[in-house]
Order: sequence, then C-alpha cells, then structure tokens
Amino acid sequence: MPVNIRSQRESAIMEATLAELAANGPEEISMQVIASRCGLTRTAIYQYFSSVEDVFAELVINDMADLVNEIERHVSAQLEPIEQVRVWIHYSLAHLSTGDHAVVRKLSERNLPETKRGIIRALHGQFMLALLSPVSQISPSHADSMCHFIAATVNAAANRIETGSDFTSEAQAVEIFVLSALNQ
Repeated sequence: MPVNIRSQRESAIMEATLAELAANGPEEISMQVIASRCGLTRTAIYQYFSSVEDVFAELVINDMADLVNEIERHVSAQLEPIEQVRVWIHYSLAHLSTGDHAVVRKLSERNLPETKRGIIRALHGQFMLALLSPVSQISPSHADSMCHFIAATVNAAANRIETGSDFTSEAQAVEIFVLSALNQ
C-alpha cells in the first residue's frame, strides 16, 4: 500500500476516534465503532492499529509531538531566558486547556502499550527540556525542581480553565507565581 494512502487512512482512523471520544468517551470505543465512523471494516482497521489502546497511544503521541514542536519553535524565538519561560507558560497553558487536549490527556492515563509509553515519556522529556534550559540560566541550583513546580502549576491552571475559569486570569496568575519564584 502506498505510503500516502496508508497515512491518509491512519489519519482518518485517528480523526474518527477523536470524534467518537468527544461524543461518547473512551469506554464506548471499540475497533468496530471506529471502523463504522471512518467507513472502513473492522478488519481493515487492524492493518493500521493492533488495538483501541494502540489508536489511543497514537493520539497521545501526535498531541505531544505537536506540543513539543510548537513549544520549541516559540521558545527558541525568544532571546531572554525569562521571556522563554513566559512563552513556555503561555503556550503550554493554551495547549493544555483546549478541549481536544483534555480528551487526549485522559487517554494518556489509560493502559497504553508499553512501547508507545516510551515514546510518550521521551516526548514529555523534550517538552520539559524546552523549559529546563531557560530556568537553568535563571535559577541553576534548583532548575529541575523548579521546572516540575512550573509544570504542575500550569497543569493546575489548565484544569481550572477546563472547568470554567478565565484563561487570561489564570495565565496571569501562573506567570506572577512562577516569575516571583524564579526571582528568589
């Protein structure tokens, strides 16, 4: 099968899965449901993915890869470490608080294939590295801990936005909190 057709079908399967997730949640999804939604047979789906969990893992990997690519692009465009941290905070918060990411984040908590978990961990490491570099320049003695505190603060704010809090207010609060901690 030509690579282009394979890629198109994989994309169609993942789009159908995302649509089904938004409509009914992960518990209701089976390979048959995905196949019906994207117009393929259940047997055909298995040519691309070995299980529903494999499809879920690909959705998580794609989401993480998109986030890593965009965060690296935005952060590297800034020259000052403090601006790099600000950009990391705001871009991460914007990404994490979207409805699509909320669905994908819930998938990452499921029992995904271990081979895919390794890829997800590596992508998460790249995501955090985009923060570690500028934080190391600002606060070298506690950079690793600071990065984890920053990420946890951004995640907490994303959860509040998901439940109805104002994005701008949350982003400002995170920035004030993080910058005051980095300036100690």
